[in-house]
Amino acid sequence: MKGLLIIIAVLLLSVVVIAHEDGTAHEENVTKPVGNYEMEDFAIEPRQALWLRDGDFLFFNLLGKRHSIRIDQVYNDNAKIVLYPDIKTSPKGAYAPIRQNQYLNIDLNKDDVADMTIRLNRVQGGDWGDEGLFVFESLVQEDKAPETQGMVVSDASKGNNLLIFVAAAIGGLLGLLVVFALKRKKTSM
Repeated sequence: MKGLLIIIAVLLLSVVVIAHEDGTAHEENVTKPVGNYEMEDFAIEPRQALWLRDGDFLFFNLLGKRHSIRIDQVYNDNAKIVLYPDIKTSPKGAYAPIRQNQYLNIDLNKDDVADMTIRLNRVQGGDWGDEGLFVFESLVQEDKAPETQGMVVSDASKGNNLLIFVAAAIGGLLGLLVVFALKRKKTSM
């Protein structure tokens, strides 16, 4: 009988210890999980959406290079992201804030043409803090090679025509001044 009471006491104590370890007393030692996500091929799926939270990383290929985005912070109806435009050659990231229902135009290859848009559609509370629904859309057109994507081609003939017109007008005015000056010299002689 005494042995049975000892066994019951030990079992009750072990249940209390296990319950204490699973409880909230040690939450400060629990680290928030960080997600690493790989985007689908943008040539196949040009618009993709993911729920992301603080610390999550997103990796994707576009314009022949590997890029990454880290979600720095999601709060209220805002987020801060860090864009790593070419993780192989430039490890420094660029911070950008974004508000809900607004978007960022991203120029990955620095040709002054947006290659991608990032939109923050929704923000909601989660188990580990706020999380946002981010929509990533590639603006790269399939029929263009990555080297020429977004190149600005200007119509040089318009600029040249204006230049020729201005030069001809100045030359004509100078010619008239010379003619009038020669006529004055002849009449004054």
